[in-house]
Formats: sequence, structure tokens, C-alpha cells
Amino acid sequence: MPGRDPRRTAAGRRPLDQRARRPRRRPRGDPDHLPGPETSGTCFFAYGMAYAVAAGLVNRSAYLPVAARGWNGMVATAVHPDGFLGYVRNVGDRPESSQPVTYDTTADFGVGAFLLAGTELAQLAN
Repeated sequence: MPGRDPRRTAAGRRPLDQRARRPRRRPRGDPDHLPGPETSGTCFFAYGMAYAVAAGLVNRSAYLPVAARGWNGMVATAVHPDGFLGYVRNVGDRPESSQPVTYDTTADFGVGAFLLAGTELAQLAN
């Protein structure tokens, strides 16, 4: 984003209010509607934050810990012992179309997002 873009200023103020050490729930305003973790959204948030840190778009000390908590939460919650990634909703026109989301549900796009997030965070660790 250009330096004067208002979204850049808002993004630089503080990290998103993500729940610590676990994947996000949907929607954020009503935790009882579609309860439970959902991995793909957490993957994309973690990737976006890690990319923004690497590109110098946001403050590293504020955003890297948030991205790392998202990653650690996914690994602890959604990755099976054999490497299978769970809690990924299927492709649909709205979240309700792919319910229920469970430990055993996955989709290719979620695995791809998980790999993007992991790659971006690994590059920041070097």
C-alpha cells in the first residue's frame, strides 16, 4: 500500500485482536455461531502478518508474535500426528455451506495456505 493509504496507517497501529494460541473462530462477533476452530483463516492471517513484517510494512515486534501464536496454535490444534491438516472448511459460497468443520475436515486451499504461512515465518526466523 502507498505510504499515505489510510489502511496502512490502521494496520500499523496494532495487530488484529486474535485469540492467543489457537486458530480463529468465525465470525468474530458471535462465538456461538459456527463454533470451533477454523484453520484456513488463521493460515491466511498468519501469512499476511508474516509477509507484512518481512516487507517492512508493519512493526516487527508487534506483529511477529501474533503471527507466531497463530502458527503455534494451528500446529497444536489442527495438525494430526501423521501431518494431516484438520479444521479446514470446504470451498463454499458462505461458511455455513461447509459445516461441520472438524478435526478431520480439510481442503487443498487450506493446506496451501498453511504452507505459505510456514514458509514466510521460517524465512523470518533466519
